Amino acid sequence: LHQDRKGESSSMARNKVLRDLTCGGLAGGFATMATYPFDLVRTRLAAQTEPKIYHGVLDAFHRILISERMRGFYRGLAP
Repeated sequence: LHQDRKGESSSMARNKVLRDLTCGGLAGGFATMATYPFDLVRTRLAAQTEPKIYHGVLDAFHRILISERMRGFYRGLAP
């Protein structure tokens, strides 16, 4: 009987680790998808040369949305 409880406890611990790992991975993925457009805009603003293409953060968001649609904000996210 004691061994059954120990095995059950080990199984529950393994399930908790798997659940925590899955939840952490999903949370990281969602956080990346939520913040990637801001990182993309920051990178494009920093990398632009003369003449300036974007005249600020809002202008960059607007131009990317108009010219590349929503897909433009996630370009480069997937390999």
